Amino acid sequence: MNRLKFEIRRKLLHLVLGSSILLGFHYEILDSLMLFGIILCGVITSIIEKERKLPIVSKMLDLFERPEFRTRFPGKGTIFFVFGALLAIQLFERDIALASIAVLTFSDAVTPIIGIYYNEKKNREKKFIVASVFGMCIGFLAARIFINPLYALFAAAGGTAAEFFEFEINKSNVDDNILVPLAAGTAILLLRRFLGL
Repeated sequence: MNRLKFEIRRKLLHLVLGSSILLGFHYEILDSLMLFGIILCGVITSIIEKERKLPIVSKMLDLFERPEFRTRFPGKGTIFFVFGALLAIQLFERDIALASIAVLTFSDAVTPIIGIYYNEKKNREKKFIVASVFGMCIGFLAARIFINPLYALFAAAGGTAAEFFEFEINKSNVDDNILVPLAAGTAILLLRRFLGL
């Protein structure tokens, strides 16, 4: 149960961060340059934090950072989340970028919690199906705000698939905060450009 509570806490931060980026980009308060600046500040803070503890930053990391990254790469989740959003904004048209970030924000926040719940309840055989379906539904509803239902369905399916399939580069797993928006956006792009839908 402690792991479930910790993951819920992390994903609440995930929701707040993602919603802030969505609103900021939608209302043209945030742009790519500002997101790049946030990432740069995050990386610098992470490097300093590895060398010596920063009072407020350390407390935040204790609350929200996974133990395996706490000393190795402080703030990894947040930094990669913003990077994933930045990639979506740079690579895709505005509506596709917003939908991709929405899938990352809402689907990716809910799916791991459902998975952990079923693991702790010893129903592991249901974990993949239930978490996938629930994550797709949430992702669809979130993406639907910015794009039509068919696009939203494919975006949610692509994002959910990326959540469960691991990809490696130089023997290191690619962070799902990068994979999810790229998969969601690519799914929409394929429909729009190659199938004429």
